[in-house]
Amino acid sequence: MKYGTYIKLLDILGRAKNLDIKTVYLENVNVFLLCKDNDCILIDTGVDGDGEIILDEINKLKLNLKYIIITHAHYDHAGGLGFVSENTEAKIICHSYEMPYLIKGESSILTPHGVSFEKLAKTMHLSSKNRDFFKPAKSEFIPIDKQTSVEDFGFSGYILPLPG
Repeated sequence: MKYGTYIKLLDILGRAKNLDIKTVYLENVNVFLLCKDNDCILIDTGVDGDGEIILDEINKLKLNLKYIIITHAHYDHAGGLGFVSENTEAKIICHSYEMPYLIKGESSILTPHGVSFEKLAKTMHLSSKNRDFFKPAKSEFIPIDKQTSVEDFGFSGYILPLPG
């Protein structure tokens, strides 16, 4: 699925589920706020330093950040998570595979299904030195590994964990 298609699907989802979708434009990436009334879910947190910009935007819009969904533990998606998690009470929703990396502040290595990092590392001469690091997350985690309804979180819809 192309990035633009994903955004269009979010737009359609927003109209269908009475969500207001806001884009926070950052220097390297964009992140999204799914808002219902004054509550919101943040999708990703950009790179290190973006957390401050995101929280400024949330405060300017007078929103209550309830949850942060991290799509995967890479620097450009989770780099601002440490700052956002330290400065809010938002809970972090992520795939159970990604959670240990977010706790450590370390980018995960995407490996083909069924291939261990150790095997991939030997083949590609990788080590932990090749990974990007970011400030570790400090909030409560809600790990998922199957389709999960967000109705329990006060929103309509589902989170679908998909292989990379």
